[in-house]
Amino acid sequence: MPANRSSLFKEIAIALLLTLVVLGVYVVGNARTPSTDTAGTLQVTLSLLHEGNVDLNEYQNHGGNTLNFNGHELYFFPLGTPLLATPIVFAIDSVFKYAYHFDLYEYLKTAPDLTLAARLQELIASLIAAVTCLVIYGIGRLSLSRAKALALALVFALCTPTWSTASRDLWQHTTSILLLALALYLFLLAERRPSLVQFAGLPLAFAYVVRPTNSLSVLFFTLVVLLKYRPYFLRYVAWALPIALLLLASNLALYGSIMQPYYLPQRLGSNPDFVRTLAATLVSPSRGLLLYVPVVLLAGAGAFLKLREGRFGILDMAISGIMVAHWLAVSSFVHWWGGASFGPRLFTDIMPYVAYFLIPVLEQLYVPRTATQWAMAAAGAVLILLSFLIHYRGATDQATWSWNMAYLNVVSSVDDDPARLWSWRDPQFLRGLRPARLQAGPASLCYTLPGQTSPSDQPQVALANPGDRTLRWQAALPHRISAVPAFTEVPALGYGDLALNIDAEGLSPGLHSLGGVYLSAYDERGKAVGGSPLVIPVTVLVPPSSNRLASRMTPAASDCYAAPVDILIAGQTQSQMRSPMQALHGTGWYDVENQGDFTWRWAASPASIYVSSPVAREVDVEATPLTLHVKGSPKGMGAEGRMTVAVDNKVQDTLAVQVGQPFSFTASLHAGWNAITFALEAGNYRTVDVDPNSGDTRDLSFSLGAINVVPR
Repeated sequence: MPANRSSLFKEIAIALLLTLVVLGVYVVGNARTPSTDTAGTLQVTLSLLHEGNVDLNEYQNHGGNTLNFNGHELYFFPLGTPLLATPIVFAIDSVFKYAYHFDLYEYLKTAPDLTLAARLQELIASLIAAVTCLVIYGIGRLSLSRAKALALALVFALCTPTWSTASRDLWQHTTSILLLALALYLFLLAERRPSLVQFAGLPLAFAYVVRPTNSLSVLFFTLVVLLKYRPYFLRYVAWALPIALLLLASNLALYGSIMQPYYLPQRLGSNPDFVRTLAATLVSPSRGLLLYVPVVLLAGAGAFLKLREGRFGILDMAISGIMVAHWLAVSSFVHWWGGASFGPRLFTDIMPYVAYFLIPVLEQLYVPRTATQWAMAAAGAVLILLSFLIHYRGATDQATWSWNMAYLNVVSSVDDDPARLWSWRDPQFLRGLRPARLQAGPASLCYTLPGQTSPSDQPQVALANPGDRTLRWQAALPHRISAVPAFTEVPALGYGDLALNIDAEGLSPGLHSLGGVYLSAYDERGKAVGGSPLVIPVTVLVPPSSNRLASRMTPAASDCYAAPVDILIAGQTQSQMRSPMQALHGTGWYDVENQGDFTWRWAASPASIYVSSPVAREVDVEATPLTLHVKGSPKGMGAEGRMTVAVDNKVQDTLAVQVGQPFSFTASLHAGWNAITFALEAGNYRTVDVDPNSGDTRDLSFSLGAINVVPR
């Protein structure tokens, strides 16, 4: 560290600025952990400050992380983190009391929820994590320039679980990394001034009080003291002893045992799938250390550099041993994924050691000159960028935390279905980025009209949205089909449904194509979403003995499908769902009519047909008008008119059409369903208005013979 006063002031200013910047970034991050593990931490601290004890009996809502011993509701998790947070909580409590006349303790005793407690815990966690980054900066300054030490601190702050886990709530990891970083700093200082190693006993002992897996750091660092700093071993133990004795005494007083239940070793070694979990903790799509903290690979390169240069000393071996032992311990835990958390939460504690092994890489940092050097620099930059982006998402997007939870019957909670941890279809770090997408089923509807008059069982189209954004959907329905509502929303990872009312009155026995239900969907900005549009063909089977007035519709056989006889593909009638192209009637069309082999169909403008193509292509659409509405004509009909044709609401052409004369136009189709719309310029009329005796109240515009869709 610099000795002159000017440099010292500059160092202090940089350290304070680093802490404030990192704290600001942490506080701005708005992802909130849904885990219940941290609930009650603040209450323990307040109880200690106001009652002089650590039981939670006085709280109506303490989060449930308790066990009852001799009538006392005791915090299930270690008391180390609440104890270390006590000075900060004391300051916050005092500010609330004297500046705002608000008694935080009394409020939380009867608070209906833990929202305020959670927000304060997040603030405290952010402060502790920011201070830890300051310690990492100090570690870096022992061998690096200011710029490189700042880079080390920022990588630790923003490219590791320090951001996405430790700063999000008062986890055990939050205080664990601070204590382990302090111990590491003291060991590095001891390489220049050996007597300082004795003081490492204090943070290491407290680290064990915070989290039992830190016993690995205690063990390996103690071996270093025995082997390298033996003259200071007793002093090292002396600094740790008060903490150890206090822990034993508190355990005896609170739990009647020298060990708190949380520290019992049975949970480790309980994983029957240990070998597979060793791989999962490294490369699982939702918990893998190497995937979520790619800078670990750079740390591995740093260890290799020290080995190659002959600088891999006893401290390096101890730190490597801690990291490997920690990996084995986590993998032996049956609950190795850490419950409702983000990424490899259980590896958060070793992040100070990852930062330590990044130092040799930063020492070698210089302007690349050769292609190999540029490639290595680019690879390192990519690893850092990926790490940043992943933990940015975990710290700022609540969807990444919600990934852990069950949602309707779309996904189960990760604790109920750990197989999700291996799924690349829905990795946690991408949750929240998937656009809304429309899915609907079944692919086609076919219903039988039975001979009974029982209450209606409405056929339904099930809608699903596997995306991470809400979609709004709209249904366009053909003649004889109605539904309410026709416009609604499906939430992210949610379901919706469309209940159909089918009017089968007057249909003759046999199969009838009722056309297609056209589903279109949009995101919040009105942009069409993936999977849209969809068309669900609807067929009704009317048995010969059916009562035409029956309203109950029941599913028919899966091969129950009728293609419209008056929409041809390349001049041929459509086969039973086997044609690569498919076409159905949509809105505006009435029932097919026929005389012998000749068929036609009336329509109200606008009227649509839906054409499905497996690939983008151009087609010619041919049809012959049999009737055209002409405004002002005595019977509402005339010989000619103008027809506007559109594909997916984009006008293709306006054609002069004549009764009995074929017309055609070219339509550009995209892969999937396309809506081709016909609209007569004259609009619609009602026969009853020009011939009261007809009784025909339908809106009519034109009638066409068979429509022929000819692929080019």
